[in-house]
Amino acid sequence: MMACRPSFSPVSVLFSILLSLFLVTLAPLAATAQEAAAPATDKLDQLITLLNDPEVQALLKDKGVTAAPSDQAEQEVTDVIQGIRGHIAGLLAAAGNLGSDFKGALSNFWERVGGSNLPIVGGLILIVLAAGYAANKLTLRLLRARDGGETSDAEASGDHQVARLFQPLSFALALLVAFMVLPWPEGVAPLVLPWLLATMAHFVVQVASRFVEAHAGDVGRADKVAHWCAAVRRFSLVFFVGWAFLRMLGELGFTRNPALLVAYVFSAGLILVCIGAVWTRPRDEAASPSKRKFVNVALTIFLILLGGLWVADLTILLWIGIYAILMPFLLPLVTKIGRAALAGRLTGPDDPNANLKMVVIDRMARLVVIAIAIAWFVQIVRAAAARHLGAEQAIQIFYGLGQGIAVLIAADFLWQIVKALLLRYELRAANAAGTPAEIAKYGRLRTLLPMVRNFIAAVFATVTVLMVLSSLGVSIAPLIAGAGVFGVAIGFGSQTLVKDVVSGVFYMLDDAFRVGEYIQTGSYKGTVESFSVRSIRLRHHRGSIYTVPFGSLGAVQNMSRDWAKDKFMITVPFDTDLEKVRKIAKQVGLTLKADPELADHIIEPIKLKGVEQIGDYGLILGFGMMVKPTGQQTFIRRKAYAMLKQEFKDRGIDFASPTVQVAGDEGQTGAAGHAAKMLADQKALAAAGGTGA
Repeated sequence: MMACRPSFSPVSVLFSILLSLFLVTLAPLAATAQEAAAPATDKLDQLITLLNDPEVQALLKDKGVTAAPSDQAEQEVTDVIQGIRGHIAGLLAAAGNLGSDFKGALSNFWERVGGSNLPIVGGLILIVLAAGYAANKLTLRLLRARDGGETSDAEASGDHQVARLFQPLSFALALLVAFMVLPWPEGVAPLVLPWLLATMAHFVVQVASRFVEAHAGDVGRADKVAHWCAAVRRFSLVFFVGWAFLRMLGELGFTRNPALLVAYVFSAGLILVCIGAVWTRPRDEAASPSKRKFVNVALTIFLILLGGLWVADLTILLWIGIYAILMPFLLPLVTKIGRAALAGRLTGPDDPNANLKMVVIDRMARLVVIAIAIAWFVQIVRAAAARHLGAEQAIQIFYGLGQGIAVLIAADFLWQIVKALLLRYELRAANAAGTPAEIAKYGRLRTLLPMVRNFIAAVFATVTVLMVLSSLGVSIAPLIAGAGVFGVAIGFGSQTLVKDVVSGVFYMLDDAFRVGEYIQTGSYKGTVESFSVRSIRLRHHRGSIYTVPFGSLGAVQNMSRDWAKDKFMITVPFDTDLEKVRKIAKQVGLTLKADPELADHIIEPIKLKGVEQIGDYGLILGFGMMVKPTGQQTFIRRKAYAMLKQEFKDRGIDFASPTVQVAGDEGQTGAAGHAAKMLADQKALAAAGGTGA
């Protein structure tokens, strides 16, 4: 397991220096502006409180005091700007009293914890932590005992890693039980509780990140996973320490603005952790250095802008930005982690997209993440709306937006279930086995399911869009009517497209072809690979692909349905014994039928059909066989040719071939022969005379 040490780039160091200078100069500037800013801030807060009072709003409405419609947008922008100015002024005013606020909080803390209570509180905290540590160790020992010992293989197994997720539960229960049982001094328990909750939360993050690292191969590159898990642990540490510290300060009497100043310091630490993680992340070999630098700079600017929104008290925009950068990575990560944890534990298809149980669990996990995000965002909107004008309008807008998101989530959940069911049937149809009738049924199912899936997807998309628009307050009745008129106009303008779609529907109803079958239509032929709503995709046996609209198919010749008869011709001399040829053909057919690789593809073996035609130089014999329409029929014919040739040769049967006989005048032929004979006699006499001499 890789260990990633926190390291910071020059940009992060520069940002830290600027932040330190800002904090050093903050107090003198605030002290200078405090006298002028405090009265104005108090009056502005009183005005906002009065305007948010329902009785005051009702009185203004009765008096007819409303903003002009033309100035409403400008007034809203002005209100936002005034709110930001008031917030900044309040922070500057609070910065001057930050030292005295800390002194008061420290004095309050010492009254509760100091003196004789200090050793008691320290001992109680140690007891609570010891209880949590003991529960964690006991859980780990039980898990190792269940795995058969403290072996590295057992600890690396998926079951062990899943079971280790129970460690945070035992740790948290032990802490809470010990905290509730022990007798805390008066006023100390509210100060200790936030730190215990922060400890539990950070421990949960640690265990979850270790679990992700253990399944790095299923999530992504091991070095990337280790780097980001280490960054998450650092972020978690800073965040939960800051949260616990702020909760304790609130218990000690800190008001909102001084607490916000402290929160901004911890937020700066969080931003530095994120920037450091961005600039030190492992390199991607596919990305160029310039692209990597651009991404780093863009993410750094984005993170600083988020900090600016937080300082400006624009919390709604802040959380929209956080969700925009976090959710696209978090949701796929939840899916990968869930599938890695459940792999091999759920029965069903190996393909996770076709496993209904895995799809349901995956979508439920996503739903939990989205529900938590929405619930938190609702709280942010309510808190922001309570501090600004137009609370009712903001709540209505985000309520409609929440309804739209809920519709999208429900539609995605239902679509994933339907898609998983359809994909399961497609896999079953692709791997179908059994009787020819069952194989034919699954073949037709495999052909129809893609069209059914596309149709259902279109219906889901249309209904979802209409429901989302309706939840946002858009009247969908004119849209439906306009869509009908638009559909009629499109129908008249694209008659060819409509013809293709309708023709495809009737081809499917007629079961004219299926995926995997070899068909021929017009000048096109090939194996059916797939088809869309308007066209079919044919793969020629030489590799080329034809995409043919359904309206252009015409008559379809299906060469892969039920059975096929293969015929071929052989020419033999006129004096060939046909009975002998018949026996040879029968023997070859039986031999092919006995071949275990070809037997399942042959329905009727090769037979001599008889003399098809009397040719110019021999008898043309017809042979035929019945085979299953698979890709083996060409191979069977070629092998039959080779076997017949060899058998004919062994049995003394020749293949007929054209011959040419050259003939002339008989007298000329005789004279030529007589002259040749005389020439031969003369040569013989000359040879004899030479010998006698």
